[in-house]
Amino acid sequence: MSNTSSSSSNVSALDNRLGVVGGVYWELSPSNRLSFIPGGYIVGKGFRPSSSTAVVLNYFQLRALGRVSLFRSSNSRLFFDFGASADTITQKGTQNYPNPPSMSDFKNFDASFLGGIGFETDIFETNRIVFNIKYLYGLLDLTQNDNIILKSQGILFTTAIQFSSEGEKIRSTEDRARDFLNRTRTP
Repeated sequence: MSNTSSSSSNVSALDNRLGVVGGVYWELSPSNRLSFIPGGYIVGKGFRPSSSTAVVLNYFQLRALGRVSLFRSSNSRLFFDFGASADTITQKGTQNYPNPPSMSDFKNFDASFLGGIGFETDIFETNRIVFNIKYLYGLLDLTQNDNIILKSQGILFTTAIQFSSEGEKIRSTEDRARDFLNRTRTP
């Protein structure tokens, strides 16, 4: 769920807007406890400033996350994510209303900090299922109007299927390094 918050007296209650998040990421693991996760996503954000208006803002988002394993077993992991995102608007408009407000007041970019916790476990030899909850905190005002300040904020609930990039069983960095050394040794 992504929405916006307002610190302006001109905008009273902003209702949440449920949005879809989808994308791809690549997890780079220099160790068993720490990894870096760059990714690209399509993110739905928006809000209802009144009962007759629903504003829709869809973004392409680039994320750079760090992941710290809090607990790890042979087939599962509990982790903490933290990082930032840079977003550019792919679509802005309203839904099902005959007199939409001006969309030209909305900026075409956003930036956010993210942090959260998640759990993943093996479902097949080469795949994992990941459950994650993150808090998104917007850093920029979404409008060009000096009388209204709107910032992204929200809770993201994510379920993902993670595929092994080499079609092999998901293994630790230590196991991959041991295999590499065994292949490169001369008799």
